[in-house]
Amino acid sequence: MRDTELLRWAHRFEILRGELRAGSAEQLLVTQLAAFREFIDTPPWAPLPHLPPPITDRADAAGAEHLLLVCHYLLALPAVVAAAADPPAARTALTELLAWLGELAADWARDGVDEERAGALAAHNHELHHAAQGV
Repeated sequence: MRDTELLRWAHRFEILRGELRAGSAEQLLVTQLAAFREFIDTPPWAPLPHLPPPITDRADAAGAEHLLLVCHYLLALPAVVAAAADPPAARTALTELLAWLGELAADWARDGVDEERAGALAAHNHELHHAAQGV
C-alpha cells in the first residue's frame, strides 16, 4: 500500500509540474490548488475539507510517507511563491520543488523510505509550519 501511494504521488507531483504555466504568483497558487483539489476529489467551488494538522514528526507518517510529502508540498507552496522575486522565479522554484518531491516519492517506493531524509523532511515541515503561523 505504501509503495502504491508513493508512486501515485510521484505521478501527481509530475502533473502539478505540468500546471505551472505563465501568469502571476496568485495564478500559480490558484492553479496548483485547483489541481490538488482534483486529487482529493474536491470540486473547485467547495471548501477544502478539513485537512489534518501538518506532519511535523516523522513518527506521524510511519507507513503513510506519502502524507509527509503532501504535507511538505502544501506547507512549502505559499512560502516558495512568496519568497520568489517574480512569477518566473516562482515557477522555477516550484518546478524544482515538485521534481524533488516526485523523485523522492519514486525513490522511496522503489528502495524503501530513507529514514534520515524522512526525519529531515518532517523537521523542515515543522519549520515551515511555524513560519506560516508567524511563530
